[in-house]
Amino acid sequence: MEREIPGWEDDTIGRPQLPEESFGEFLEVKAERNKDKAYLHFEEQAVSYQQLRERVSRVANALLDMGAKKGEKIAVMMHNRPEFLYSTYAAETIGAAHLEVNIALRGEGLAYIINHSDSETIILEQQFLDSLRLIENDLKNLKRVIVLPSAEEKVPLPASYVSFDELYQGSDKTPCIYRQQGEIVRISYTSGTTGLPKGTVRRFPLPPLPQKDEAQLRYCQQPEDTAYVSLPLYHIVGYGQCTKTLDLEGTMGLSLRFSARGFWPEVRKFGCTIFSFAGSIPHILLKQPPGPDDKNHSMRVGD
Repeated sequence: MEREIPGWEDDTIGRPQLPEESFGEFLEVKAERNKDKAYLHFEEQAVSYQQLRERVSRVANALLDMGAKKGEKIAVMMHNRPEFLYSTYAAETIGAAHLEVNIALRGEGLAYIINHSDSETIILEQQFLDSLRLIENDLKNLKRVIVLPSAEEKVPLPASYVSFDELYQGSDKTPCIYRQQGEIVRISYTSGTTGLPKGTVRRFPLPPLPQKDEAQLRYCQQPEDTAYVSLPLYHIVGYGQCTKTLDLEGTMGLSLRFSARGFWPEVRKFGCTIFSFAGSIPHILLKQPPGPDDKNHSMRVGD
């Protein structure tokens, strides 16, 4: 399964996805190499590489069984949680394109993103269900709605909707679906501050593979690091930290959302050593009142 890549041979740092490799194969390599090593920590959960592969495969096969297909667009609207990544990685596994929807969108803004992207499937948390129902009649191409139930209080779903829990009934055999050059992998939408949001498209194949030393400099991260991810996963920086961790076969601590008060306690809880940030996050953290545990952490770098 492993193939030679110049600069990456016999290297324990891991590697990006190969241009001739399906995402399913790529994920199987990661699971085989790392088995019970934690890919992510979330609240009280730990998800190993083996568990990641199995859950992504189950979701991917369930999507295929529902009629989702290669090349279609799958929208994901969730807070930061493991199911977000199971959904986007499953989309990549079946050769679909995924887009991450800003959870603050409502009304016309939400309808615009779903319609403009030609999304046929949306996977969203229960708490955003009312927002979707309000615009449901305006959605042109939407065929499938999958709802992640609330842990506190589940609500009855319309007959045409599917609970995310049902996706785990799919086969755990990894689908092997290859992409062709130029196919869309992901669509990221701008904030729309100067007009309607614009979809920036990432196509296959991936950018040229870097040499090992170049990759370590580019990522500013090592496989022994535990990354802290608190930026929203619909943001390119937050999502990029997840994919970098997967490439390098590292570990990450995933936070439901950024919290100035919760930042350092979670960093200590997960043993995080690196984090990515955007905007004013460092200033927000610096404005917090001093505390006795301020120096009790393993964080070594932010980028």
